[in-house]
Amino acid sequence: MYCLIGVGAHLPSFVEASRKAKKCVAIDGCGIGFARKALENAGISPRVYVTVTELDRDW
Repeated sequence: MYCLIGVGAHLPSFVEASRKAKKCVAIDGCGIGFARKALENAGISPRVYVTVTELDRDW
């Protein structure tokens, strides 16, 4: 697990570690998609992407 804010801040060790990860999961709280955008700006494509506000709320 790596810190998204470190990736978004372009800290080299966080970006490189995230790029080398076997799997990347991005979880956004809303449809604006800041987590996904931060990863994509660093050249990282999440394997799994979830937007919490789009989940079924009957859980």
